[in-house]
Amino acid sequence: MSLIKAIIVDDEKPARDRVRFFLKDIDKITIAGEAENGEEALKLFEEVKPDLLILDIQMPQLDGFGMLGKCSYHPAVIFISAYDEYAINAFEVNAVDYLLKPYTKKRFFDAINRVLASIKDNDYWESKVSRLLDSRQDGSDLLENISVRKGNTYRVFDVKEIDYFKMDGGLLFLHSRGERYLVDSSLNQLEKRLPPALYYRIHRNAIANLKNIREILPWGQGRLALDFGISGRIQVSKEKVSAFRKKVGLKI
Repeated sequence: MSLIKAIIVDDEKPARDRVRFFLKDIDKITIAGEAENGEEALKLFEEVKPDLLILDIQMPQLDGFGMLGKCSYHPAVIFISAYDEYAINAFEVNAVDYLLKPYTKKRFFDAINRVLASIKDNDYWESKVSRLLDSRQDGSDLLENISVRKGNTYRVFDVKEIDYFKMDGGLLFLHSRGERYLVDSSLNQLEKRLPPALYYRIHRNAIANLKNIREILPWGQGRLALDFGISGRIQVSKEKVSAFRKKVGLKI
């Protein structure tokens, strides 16, 4: 078997470095390049024509699924993500593998072994990845669950039980029942995938679950604050007050 050409695609350099470090021990695979977003990856893809993509899903400009949808052909793909909600669709169509960050070296090698065992049949992989892409085009891309890391484990939240998301010190946190958890996403990306019937952007740094609001309080000079019980209060920005009132049916 000739060397398998691989491209590493992830918007985080430490994540790309981790993959590169693991691949150095695999003599059947050569790294043909790496990219930090989907647009950059697409250009690299057409230049080097890889056999394998090691691909993050959540990326700026163009995400992993969007990038695959624009490729001229579909190689073998190992998906890597901090979120688990894509995994079901991936495994339903027998995707090569799906690694949930943080993954171990053994888990990574297991995925590579699956590629080595099956990559000979390019038509097979093209068919599988095409079905995976089709499964993401049915309008069902809204989140139902969000996984967050807690120590060495992950906790899975139903989006209905989350009170709000709020930026703090440049980091995004999920708040639920008086506790907060770091979320590996941007607020803008998250806003696009939260159910609009439940969530509303009340501030440039916060998205609130409207169903979990305990009280809506005046906050001076026409402003409002939302009370979430033990999860605390967050403010509706001055620019959002009018639209928020209409959203929840408050008289102006």
